[in-house]
Amino acid sequence: MTRARVDVPGGGVIYIDRCPSCRAVWFDAGEWSVLASAHLLEHLEEFWTSEWRNRQRHVVEKAQYEERMKETFGEDLYARLLTLAHELREHPRRSQALAIIREESAR
Repeated sequence: MTRARVDVPGGGVIYIDRCPSCRAVWFDAGEWSVLASAHLLEHLEEFWTSEWRNRQRHVVEKAQYEERMKETFGEDLYARLLTLAHELREHPRRSQALAIIREESAR
């Protein structure tokens, strides 16, 4: 048996087992309905690929990063920082704006 970890959107993790020779998939009680509710059944074959695992790891790492930033700055300030970053991303005077932020925050 090979096992695939599936991070379910909205929280939670389930582990799906598959036979490497016949490729049959085993579900524990409730797992099928969890995957169906999260619209993940169409990705069933992907769960055992390295691409899927890499995407899942990236999603988990991003969520952990965001949680750390919220704890560090507070949810309100972190949200405002993200908004400002988004506004500055393509601004022609981005470097100047960042310099002002750096200068003013040091006072």
